[in-house]
Amino acid sequence: MLILLALVALFAIGGSTYARLHSAQTRIEAAGISLPSRIAALEHAIGYGGMIHDFKNYVLRPTEDNYRTGALNGIREARLILTEVEQIAADFGVSISTDAQRAVIAEYSDVIPQVRALHEQGMTAREIDQLVRISDSAALDEISDVHAQIGQALAQQLTVVHRGINTLFTLTVFASAVTAFLLFALYRREVGRQISVLDTRKQQLELFTGIAAHDLRTPLRQITSLADFAREDLAELSVDTGEIPEFLEDIASRARRMEHLVQETLYFTQGKGTADPIEDLDLEEIVREIGALHMPAQGSLIVDTPLARIPARRIELEIVLRNLIDNAVKHHGGGSPTVRVRHHQVNGYHLIEVEDDGPGIPDGIKARMLARPHSDRPGQEELGGIGLSATRRILANLGGNISVHDAGRRGSVFEITIPARATHVAEPETTR
Repeated sequence: MLILLALVALFAIGGSTYARLHSAQTRIEAAGISLPSRIAALEHAIGYGGMIHDFKNYVLRPTEDNYRTGALNGIREARLILTEVEQIAADFGVSISTDAQRAVIAEYSDVIPQVRALHEQGMTAREIDQLVRISDSAALDEISDVHAQIGQALAQQLTVVHRGINTLFTLTVFASAVTAFLLFALYRREVGRQISVLDTRKQQLELFTGIAAHDLRTPLRQITSLADFAREDLAELSVDTGEIPEFLEDIASRARRMEHLVQETLYFTQGKGTADPIEDLDLEEIVREIGALHMPAQGSLIVDTPLARIPARRIELEIVLRNLIDNAVKHHGGGSPTVRVRHHQVNGYHLIEVEDDGPGIPDGIKARMLARPHSDRPGQEELGGIGLSATRRILANLGGNISVHDAGRRGSVFEITIPARATHVAEPETTR
């Protein structure tokens, strides 16, 4: 966090520095644009297009006041422009000398009043020119020097500003790269922490399911053994036992089946898949077995169409159908549910429909209930829950899918599809 705050402060300082550098660049460029025009105007005001030019004509024609006025205006303009140029130099810390220019301007300002008096004394224009002649070459050379000095200083300062901007840009890129690296490192650390937490939970779940499976298999074996012992003891009796031996055989058979189911479910929940191979399974036989276990006495399990043989692993197909039939009974809301099972083969897929006459499922949760455990009301049992998300994963591994829609006025229809030639899509192994 402190590093991120430091980087934020660094970016803020960088932004402020860039603003100052950009402002300096703008000022230097503006001065560089205005300087040549001001120097040209100064040369015009002092030189032979302004003050000097009008003064020479005034010497030749002292009676024409327009030349005297032009010379005086040139003096005032030259002084104003010279002050502007000196200010530009001062703004950028350039030391220049304008003494020669100001001296020449002062000399012309002093001799202009003398010209008419000398004419009135009878002196000729040549004589007056020889008397008031002023050397202006030093002033004109000084203008060129001032232009060169200020121009060179502005160019140097602009170069420094450009270097500063380039350095700032480089530092910004570097800081951005460092920021990205730090954020990525923090992200990786957080992801690693989350993976570690999930791995710990996975290990705990594997330990729990292993213990639970062991604890379930032991009493199931005992039930099987006790049923076998009871059947053997009954066989030794001379009395009519009726259907009791058949009931005991049914108990033992279902206990063995339940033990196998527990073992295969353990394999599946631990991400090991299932030991069962893909085989052609009798769909109707599996549906009837699940119905016998889960349908209440007042309920009805109806097979509307002939059920074909399905290519799948037995344990996986049983989990899928058991979840759908058990949910239909559990969420029926009454004591006499009716569950209908249909089968069709469409475009190379087995389509199995499980329809119930329960209260139905709100549209807002149909899609979500297949993705993760969901309960539409606090305190109620999860609607579908882990069972349906596991069902979706099993079908996805077989290349199939599951969907749900309304059955009509009441109830829901779950549709599952399984390719006619199903192949198992292996899930990626979890690495630690």
